[in-house]
Amino acid sequence: MAKSFIGHPYVGRLTKDEKIFVVDMTKSIVKPRNILLTLKEHNANNYTTIKQIYNARNAYRSSTRGSNSKMQQLMMLLDRDQYIH
Repeated sequence: MAKSFIGHPYVGRLTKDEKIFVVDMTKSIVKPRNILLTLKEHNANNYTTIKQIYNARNAYRSSTRGSNSKMQQLMMLLDRDQYIH
């Protein structure tokens, strides 16, 4: 039996509410380390790692981007907001 669950993928996974919290904080341009600290403040038994926060943020960004590549998304946003490029 493991003495510590730190870094264990099953115990460190994000719950549905925590994923929503990460998305909201990402929209508010909060740094990943601050998101992790806030999660750990709310739940002392939280074994989530910074890598899982980065993965959740990346999954959210990929879902909003759809099938566009990062460059296509950038060009679309520049055109939509009428930037000169």
